[in-house]
Amino acid sequence: MKSVKAYLFSSEQKDKYCLSPIHNGLADYFESVASLSFDNICDEMAEFSVAECPVAVFSSISAYDFAKFIRGGRPFISIGLEHGVAPFKGYTYNSRFLEYDCYISPTRMWADRLARLHPRYAKKFAHIAYPRIDDLSDLAKQPWPVHSAWGKAPAAQRDLVILSWGVNFSTLRRLPDREGVVYLVHPSMWKAAARTKLSHARIVVSEPDVAASLVSQASRIFGDFSSMTLEAALLNNQTFMFVDRRFYGSDCDLAPEFFDRAHDGFGSVQHTGFALPKKYVLDLQGVCDALGGQYPEPEAAVASWAPSGMLPELSGDQGARAAAVIASVVKGLWEEKRELACMSPNLLAMKVVDAAYREVLGRQPDYPAALAHARNWLASDAPRPAKTLSLYNTFAQSAEGKRRWEAGNFNLPELKLELMAGDAVKASQ
Repeated sequence: MKSVKAYLFSSEQKDKYCLSPIHNGLADYFESVASLSFDNICDEMAEFSVAECPVAVFSSISAYDFAKFIRGGRPFISIGLEHGVAPFKGYTYNSRFLEYDCYISPTRMWADRLARLHPRYAKKFAHIAYPRIDDLSDLAKQPWPVHSAWGKAPAAQRDLVILSWGVNFSTLRRLPDREGVVYLVHPSMWKAAARTKLSHARIVVSEPDVAASLVSQASRIFGDFSSMTLEAALLNNQTFMFVDRRFYGSDCDLAPEFFDRAHDGFGSVQHTGFALPKKYVLDLQGVCDALGGQYPEPEAAVASWAPSGMLPELSGDQGARAAAVIASVVKGLWEEKRELACMSPNLLAMKVVDAAYREVLGRQPDYPAALAHARNWLASDAPRPAKTLSLYNTFAQSAEGKRRWEAGNFNLPELKLELMAGDAVKASQ
């Protein structure tokens, strides 16, 4: 596929963290690899908008929607590569993942859940890779100088607390404020972090290098439902999880019962049959006690209770694996997608109408009626499979179609629908 160009589309910084580890791997398969972002309308983006049939890799649906818009409806090959690994939030089993030509799941649990929810499209989710974990692992192995946020605390007293997007900083101020405690917050919370002053503990905004050095230097790690917590659990076996609604200003795309310890749905990973073990997951008081000097029991470490397939695989080849999957998918789809991309919408409409005449009525189209059907098909806002089926049904319900059926001169047509990205999920709803 050395004649094909690939583009890595980001909508925010976290997308870049996920996509950058596959850049070099993709370069082995494609003519060129460019990184594109919402905030930079550059020459490469203009090139993508008019390219014959480019390949685009996304870590968020918002980036995918942006790419579709600038392509103006022209086909391209779309690959989804997940930016996180935590399977708790509602978006993690979003049906919109079906819109990608292929979606690379970060873990076995993630892939199996999507396959169960959408069995007709299970092949879309069969591939598993999480390049970000290899990148984080490599960074953590670097000989970083001791981070200044630890202050003068000895190594055994360095406790890292990982907090997701949406953290309530008034709750954070209730946590122990001692030297050696570092609160690692989501990049989007940097303004609130800058306004929050602590006397001895430190608040640090997460970035790949910073997070890797802190994870590698911490004696213990306490994390919420963030992907960073599950990533840290692979790199530090003294990683513990906490869940408490008081930490956040909203439900964070989680069901209310996820936080309710009195409810059977506490810690539930939807559509998997698994829930976080209540006895091992800390609450607000448990985090305060642990940072104050108490030690959770060894069985409470995430690595001790996480089921098989929940954590990403730390193999060292996740980036290469993802790149190989993308290249294989593109090889299988490119000729068909290229044909569609090169075809004018009007000609495509005429192909659909021509097939409907021949399959349903058993004859050549008649004009100008065929042109009217093509114009109506083009004008419809329905997804391509739906409006094509509607056209076939219109012909079948016509007087001519009914006469052919009653005469027995009729075979059910074998209807092949050439799907554009996005058609499958709309048709299934």
